[in-house]
Amino acid sequence: MLETLKNYNSQVIQQTLADVSTFFLPSTAEQEAQALSRVSIELKQKVISEIRGNLGLQADDNSPKALNRIHRLLLSEMTKSVLSDADEAEIRERLGQKGDLSPNLYQVKFSDASSYFIKTGISRVVAESVVKNPDYFQHLHPDENGLNPENSTSLFTKMFIGGEIQNNHTLIVVAQRQGFVQLIQEAWILYHVDVDITQAKTPLDMLKLFVQKYGENMMVAGKEGSFFWEEKIPIVFGKPSDIMRIPNTDKHNDWIACTQIKENDGFVEIGHAYSINLTKYKADLRKHNFRKNKK
Repeated sequence: MLETLKNYNSQVIQQTLADVSTFFLPSTAEQEAQALSRVSIELKQKVISEIRGNLGLQADDNSPKALNRIHRLLLSEMTKSVLSDADEAEIRERLGQKGDLSPNLYQVKFSDASSYFIKTGISRVVAESVVKNPDYFQHLHPDENGLNPENSTSLFTKMFIGGEIQNNHTLIVVAQRQGFVQLIQEAWILYHVDVDITQAKTPLDMLKLFVQKYGENMMVAGKEGSFFWEEKIPIVFGKPSDIMRIPNTDKHNDWIACTQIKENDGFVEIGHAYSINLTKYKADLRKHNFRKNKK
């Protein structure tokens, strides 16, 4: 155990370690966590100093290698504080599901649906790097809205700037959070000249702007809309039985539905649901000479 925390109870230790973990993350989540925290800044600074000292790191060393070592030590300390005799994988599973792990400590996998997004040109290597080292990330908690926590989603974004200004873009990755695994479902490119993200404050805001640009209306459990997020809709008997469909699909011949939907006790639980006009989206990719990378 860290010397700084040896005289504190487990609740304070866990809160402090969680706060310190978010301190090193370039995310709005860090600001939110600090604002809600009851742990003093002085205590957190002492813990940070001790961690850097134990690892032999300079106070200003925020290199990827240094941050990775810090997060691994924090995970080890969290594990000890939660349950000293429990299996580490179980603790990591619990922390991961809650969104309390650093992005680089999650295991990354790809869903079957993600193979399509790889074909549009976003490589698995790039998608995984965005999850592991994002500029911003956001862990959503559907259980706060009365939904099944199995539908938990995490969003990751990374900006790519350089070369011709019209090709500057942000890559956004949508993943289902399953314990300490991030299951990548979707990945999209937002060219800044095509999608204005200047007013976006969170990754979810960016995703909404992307769907606003390229989305198509769809029907989910009889309700029409272009973007559904963490909703619970009652199934009305006597109406069309199809849970999800895309109206007016004759407008174009290339679209895809991105959904995380489950039926449960007379309700449709929606993690997220939207459909994208791929004809329009791919046209913008070609306009920017985006090259495919299928690795």
